[in-house]
Amino acid sequence: MKLNVFKFKYSRIIYGILFLLLGGVFALLPMIPLGYIFIFASFLLLAKKIPLLNKWIRRVKLKDKSGKLKKVERKLNKFFGEED
Repeated sequence: MKLNVFKFKYSRIIYGILFLLLGGVFALLPMIPLGYIFIFASFLLLAKKIPLLNKWIRRVKLKDKSGKLKKVERKLNKFFGEED
């Protein structure tokens, strides 16, 4: 049986917290603007488990006219094996 490191029960939580920590570190470095990207990615990962983040992501999705956020969310769900 092959173990996939992205498709276990708590993978979204672990990777979400890891991205949040990386975002915090990179946000302190003024030369590298990756911090905000990592923080937003962690919000997308943790939104399924934290209701406040889910509410905020839904509000941002309503403002997104191009639908890019929905595409990213769909790809994340497919990547983690949680296709809706």
